[in-house]
Amino acid sequence: MLPIHRAVLLLGLAFAARLDAQTPISDNSFLLEEAYNQEARVVQHVATAMGDDGIVELGFTQEWPLFSQRHQISYTLPLLRVNDETRWGDVEIQYRYQLLSGRVAVAPSLTAILPTGHDAFGAGNPGMAVGLPVSLALSPAFAAHTNAGVTLLPNVGDLNDGAEGEVEISLGQSVVWLAHPRVNLLVEALWSRTDAGDVVSESLLVSPGVRAAFNLGATQVVPGLAVPIGVGASSGERYAFLYLSIEHPF
Repeated sequence: MLPIHRAVLLLGLAFAARLDAQTPISDNSFLLEEAYNQEARVVQHVATAMGDDGIVELGFTQEWPLFSQRHQISYTLPLLRVNDETRWGDVEIQYRYQLLSGRVAVAPSLTAILPTGHDAFGAGNPGMAVGLPVSLALSPAFAAHTNAGVTLLPNVGDLNDGAEGEVEISLGQSVVWLAHPRVNLLVEALWSRTDAGDVVSESLLVSPGVRAAFNLGATQVVPGLAVPIGVGASSGERYAFLYLSIEHPF
């Protein structure tokens, strides 16, 4: 059987061979953020699904410009399915500022985490996150995206249980190959370390993927597929990741 990462590569090359050149994709990545805010009067809807045999994480995000591309606000609605049980996770509301744009793009963000998660599916208390995505056009055919972030959950669990809180640090790097203006092949690497008092855990995922854009008038539809694979402390983990973005004027 053809390995799944080779299947992703061949799928991308097949798309590239069939699609006509149009506006290049400037879209979200899968596990990482790209530092491009939404253009004025253009909204983006993003649906994602990531899972293995027993757990599926679903997400829906809307990104809106605030009057111009300089400011962007978004929200994410998470839904978790574990062993045939489905519950809401913690809703996130994010603000991003387009500090730099062009060949080098920088868009720092501040995210409020709301305790909407049901039972074990959420932190139980409010939290916040700060992020720094940086995007660099290496050449007409290649782009690189770097992420750094910190998530703070002051009291995980019940307010009265004496929890020490949780801090997560994350670093990510991706390289995107514009195999065609409307087909991208990408490899992402995402490392995170979570410190919850006496419990410290690390995760490292490397994820090959492909995305393609279909322009339907003023609307752009971007489906994508990736295969996050655990490395190091996460060795043995493997997931399927599905992505769908719809972007249009309003």
